[in-house]
Amino acid sequence: MTNKEIETLYRELCAHVTEKRLKPALDILHTLLEIRQSGEMTDECRRLETTYQYMLQYALSGTKDKEQKKIYDQLRTDILELADRLREGIFTQNASNYLYSKKKDLGRPSLPDADEIRERLSAENMKLLSQSLAQNREALRQRETYANRLFDLIWLNDKMTEGEALEVSDLCTDEEIYWGEQCLLVSAVTISLLRIFDERKFLILIDAYELNPSEQVRQRAIIGFVICAYLYNSRLPLYSTLHGRTLIWAKGEGVSENIQEIFLQIIRSKETEKITKKIKEVILPEMEKITPLIKQKLKLDELMDSGKPSADANPEWQEMMDKKGITDKIQELSEMQMEGSDVFLGTFKEMKSFSFFDETANWLRPFDTNSNIPDFFVGGMAESLFHSALSSPIFCDSDKYSMVIGLNHLPDDQKKAMSQSFKEEAEQLKDLKESQALPNGDTTPGTIGKQYLHNLYRFLKLGRHKEDFIDIFKLKLLLHKSFYLQELSGKENILRTMGELYFKKEFYEEAKNIFVLLLANQPNNAELLQKCGYCLQKEGNYEEALPYYEKADTIKTGNVWTIKRIAACHRNLRHTEQALRYFREAERLDPEDLNTQLNIGHCLLEMEKYEEALNAFFKVEYLSNDNEKVWRPIAWCAFAIGKLEQAEKYATKTAEEKRDQHDWMNLGHIEFCLGKIDEAVHCYSESIKKLGGDSKRFAEILEEDKELLLKNHADDNLLPLVIDQAYFKS
Repeated sequence: MTNKEIETLYRELCAHVTEKRLKPALDILHTLLEIRQSGEMTDECRRLETTYQYMLQYALSGTKDKEQKKIYDQLRTDILELADRLREGIFTQNASNYLYSKKKDLGRPSLPDADEIRERLSAENMKLLSQSLAQNREALRQRETYANRLFDLIWLNDKMTEGEALEVSDLCTDEEIYWGEQCLLVSAVTISLLRIFDERKFLILIDAYELNPSEQVRQRAIIGFVICAYLYNSRLPLYSTLHGRTLIWAKGEGVSENIQEIFLQIIRSKETEKITKKIKEVILPEMEKITPLIKQKLKLDELMDSGKPSADANPEWQEMMDKKGITDKIQELSEMQMEGSDVFLGTFKEMKSFSFFDETANWLRPFDTNSNIPDFFVGGMAESLFHSALSSPIFCDSDKYSMVIGLNHLPDDQKKAMSQSFKEEAEQLKDLKESQALPNGDTTPGTIGKQYLHNLYRFLKLGRHKEDFIDIFKLKLLLHKSFYLQELSGKENILRTMGELYFKKEFYEEAKNIFVLLLANQPNNAELLQKCGYCLQKEGNYEEALPYYEKADTIKTGNVWTIKRIAACHRNLRHTEQALRYFREAERLDPEDLNTQLNIGHCLLEMEKYEEALNAFFKVEYLSNDNEKVWRPIAWCAFAIGKLEQAEKYATKTAEEKRDQHDWMNLGHIEFCLGKIDEAVHCYSESIKKLGGDSKRFAEILEEDKELLLKNHADDNLLPLVIDQAYFKS
């Protein structure tokens, strides 16, 4: 059995336990035990099965037992815990990937003595080393290697003992430990939870958030908790100690606001791939068409920050940017970046191949000039970079390391020039740091959280062994179902904010789910009803959208937007008469709206009321001269009522290069009925070409139009000959 098949079985087992189907879950345990030969675990499985059978007999006999639920929930957790051990045992035994090969080599991870860790990773020791970085490079390397080793011991630990959990919790909260390495320890706990459930690791994250004074550590802890709690949302409530602690913690000061910001940032992360694709496929190709001189003069890197052209830019160059839409696109990206969206993934994607990223810990290491960065950056350049570009909140830690290491690969003469230019700035920054007491590492919770989520995104999307981890950013994150949400203050506001962001980012299914949830308490909220309808409409669920729109219309009567949406749904459902009725109502409320007039025309056309349709389309043409959208339907309506010269006039208005197969065929019909045989042959042959030579499809469309052709006195005997000639020419 492959690892993928084993993982599928494991997930089925977990689902069975969640849905309280324990017999199928026990059956899967037996299947897994056939693969992993373990007498101890086989005996445990038999014990669980026996316990359940006794419980069933007792419960079905009608005897009341106050402890029954407690025993039942304990049985469920015991089945899950055994399944965890079995799965890990099989995967480690197979050792078919990096994670389990490393775990197999490591054996049972055993943490060093706590006093030894405190000595090796003390904040005081780091302070001494940082006073002379150049002379202490080797000591810093050894310290970093030690921290990485500790990181591995934690994230590869399946289930911590009570003593181990207490030790790690103390290390994550002890002010004597350097904050940068505490960040690593918290991240190790998080990615360990991503691969296997462990109640004690969740409690460590809560401790780190509540007891550590460093905002860097706190934000990593709460983000780790939020992500992993969602991953085990149905399982976590089975653990009474953890469940109770979570509900109390969720009511703590500032927790609700912090979780809301994390939820929003996770939602924003869902569009990262879309942003990267847009930059790569839309913006960069347009940029490449502009000369390097123009790019230099326009200072496009500054555009990313301000969205405004540089003062010395030639207006003609800026006009070129505007015409190509580049300025608007850059402005849009700038606004998204200010919101917290990740716009730099594509920029740094190719800079993750450095050996630095061979270490799992380094993907999640907080950026710190006290760390073992390249020698070239020690001193003036490091100070300057850290407190200028590298202290910028727009770059996450992982990208800052990429930047530093990438710059280190520059030729020596460029390094020297950069170093000299940075030294003066470093002196100024030193004075600023002393006068303003700039913090080393800490900043606002929202910024730290955003940067850390970007770190996690890169680790799970670009990491050397990303396939060994659950990519939480691929999941359909229904964060509004998080079990602890009920305990958060301002729950309704949190849900509404999440729903609005999903809506804005066009994640309509997720937005609709939240709006429906809110409607349970606000059933007559017209805006929520409108947005539910709109989400369903955008997903193509017109039948489901209608009741929401119709209820909104009864609450907020005469709203032209709602009426147009109702009409559009009816039209998509082929309820043409109902659609026309609502479009007529929309016309009464807003008689100058061109789209409404167009839709009225189309409804009339579909109902074969060609004279009325023609009047509607002419009204659009009158209100909007040279509106190309009406040329085609005017031509068709005119043809349908026998006004062939008028039909020809409008059918030929559309430029040849813009005509599709239907345009060419319609014009062919008109020319044929006018007796212009050569022109008809040409038009039909162009239609066949647009269809890729698909004669069957051409014949189907022609058959649909046959009735109108005959109505316009087309020669039914000549038509097949004309079509065959068109095939020869196509």
